[in-house]
Order: sequence, then C-alpha cells, then structure tokens
Amino acid sequence: MARTKTNWKIVQQLQQNAAGIDYKEHFQLAENAKVEIATVRKTRHSVYNINYHLVWIPKTRMKVLAKPFDGQVRETIMRVCAWKGWTAMSLQIMPDHVHLFVSAPPKWSPSEIVGSLKAWTSRELRKRFAIIRQTRPETEDFWATSYYCGTAGHVSAEVVARYIRENAGKY
Repeated sequence: MARTKTNWKIVQQLQQNAAGIDYKEHFQLAENAKVEIATVRKTRHSVYNINYHLVWIPKTRMKVLAKPFDGQVRETIMRVCAWKGWTAMSLQIMPDHVHLFVSAPPKWSPSEIVGSLKAWTSRELRKRFAIIRQTRPETEDFWATSYYCGTAGHVSAEVVARYIRENAGKY
C-alpha cells in the first residue's frame, strides 16, 4: 500500500465512521425495482427495456462512504440520473462500494453512465468535504477506474412477437 498516493492516516480516521457496518452485505434489489425491471420504456425513437446493475469502488477500496459522505453520493447520483433521463431503480451505498440498478435509453453505454456518475460524485465530494480532498491530495481521482456491469431484464419470445404484431406497418 505504500505505492499509492493515498493519505492512509486520513483514510483510517474516516474508516472509523464506518465501523460496525457490515460492508460485505450483498446488494438487495428494492421491491419497486422488481416491477421496474419489466417496464418497457420509450423515447422518441426507441422502445427499450435495458437495465444495468453497476458496482464501483473508491480508489484502493477505502472504506470511507459512511455518513455524511454516503448521503452526498446518494443525492448526487439521483440528481444526475434525473438530469440525464435515467431511471435509478435501486441504490445502495456501502462504506467501500456503490451498487446502482439503473435503466437507461439505448444511446447510453454502461461506461458513459458509470463515468458520468463517478465524475459528478467525486467532484461533489471534493468540493464539499476538505477531508476527502486530503485522502488523495496529489491527485483528483477518488474512484477506482474499474467497475462491474451486469444486465437484467426479461423478454420472452411472446413479448417480441407481440411487439412486432402491434407495430406492424408503422415503420
């Protein structure tokens, strides 16, 4: 860990805030998200059902996303999703990672979604909390560059056939 530019003294102070939280808890999909998975959404030029389960971590997997930082991350993610037209179905912020279940139109790739959310949340955390700036004072990166993306949804052959029947002659 000596190779990173992380200020470990500050990180240890922040991790004390997260003590007692089971950060290995698995992501629980919200009840309303189970209904949202099946929702077919429309834009001006597309009909889609695209759902992503996204997970990302702070640099060096720092366990610092406890109060009050988790609230700022949550508020920023929800604001960006609303602004970009994404539907955030479920969000869970653990001390060392973020789970987001989101639906987005086909023009948005998972990497664009994660990139936007990481950039906005990092910027907001650094702007509002000086102690976050001190965790990695020589760099501007708060989040690790990697992320996990899984897809979810259900489209049966019946649904595809019904869509084709209902939209025959429209194109």
